[in-house]
Amino acid sequence: MEEIYFIAAFVACFVTYVLHTESHYSSGKGKKPRFPERFIEISVMVGYLAWFSMMFSDPLKMLPYPSFQTPAGIIIGVAGILVIAKAHKQKDGFSETDKLVTTGMYSKIRHPIYFGMMLAYIGFPIASGSMMTLASAVVWGVFALAWKRWEEKGLVKRFGNEYIEYKKKTLF
Repeated sequence: MEEIYFIAAFVACFVTYVLHTESHYSSGKGKKPRFPERFIEISVMVGYLAWFSMMFSDPLKMLPYPSFQTPAGIIIGVAGILVIAKAHKQKDGFSETDKLVTTGMYSKIRHPIYFGMMLAYIGFPIASGSMMTLASAVVWGVFALAWKRWEEKGLVKRFGNEYIEYKKKTLF
């Protein structure tokens, strides 16, 4: 039965990522997304819940695992959540800004939210010993890299040389 819950959670997560990806793709092309922004926000939250439930229904556990694995995974996962929270706070929430944010965390990392997501997607499955959930981080990482690419194209259009110069000075 665990396998069915895991597959259902994976599919739910995947579908929400596809919806989210369509939104990023459309925005990167300068088009209006097919789905309302509020719908995308809700689907993203559903996706996060589905991903979280994957860890607890994962049929393939890393056993036995060393005693440091759980605390190390928690540290990595919590660091990811803190990076995401700090990045949102620094940018004044989820809304678009009229100016390019290049200070604080953004002075080192262009996409700290995506970076934080990857830390969480790696850390928490390590902590819970969830092998397939950890492997799914590759899938979610591919989506995040696509979002990053399309977002950067839009930022070059919006900010021109200012963004190109900023990109040279930062990672990811």
